Amino acid sequence: MIIFGIVVRGTTILGEYGISHEELSNVILSIISRNTSAETRFVPMQNGQTCAVLNKMINGEMISFACVIDTSQDRDVGFNFLDSLANFFDEEAGNPRMRSEMNSFISRHMKSLMVTEIDCKERANTQTTVSTDRMSQMNESLARTTEIAKGNIEKMMENDVRMRDLEIASRDLKETVIIE
Repeated sequence: MIIFGIVVRGTTILGEYGISHEELSNVILSIISRNTSAETRFVPMQNGQTCAVLNKMINGEMISFACVIDTSQDRDVGFNFLDSLANFFDEEAGNPRMRSEMNSFISRHMKSLMVTEIDCKERANTQTTVSTDRMSQMNESLARTTEIAKGNIEKMMENDVRMRDLEIASRDLKETVIIE
């Protein structure tokens, strides 16, 4: 899950959103400042978190996009979020609202991306639960069918034994009738 997202130009925070405190923003700013070339990187942090960073040249300025995710998450979650955010920033760079309300404009978009990611995860969990329930039902049905098949096989074996007994009794009776 994405915990926090931030967009920075130099040392100026252009927008941020998430569960955060000032210390987290400062840690991310120090991670961003270590390398300002256009690239991506993945930096382990404390408390089971990881920072994904994407630097991108937009309109002649280096813009840094960063997010904090749970270490247990796949790297693609963070980088997909950052790519979406960078594309949005690039597309909206000429928008007058982007200039006048940049922080709230970017923050709202980060929020919508995070909510979308959470919704997708919840849908996947729901589908997994439904799949698990369906699998459980199928296993129960299979167990019942197996029990019925075992019972039928036992009955067939009992019938086979009875048939043999009848054949033997029939031969014995035939021999008795022929002898007399």
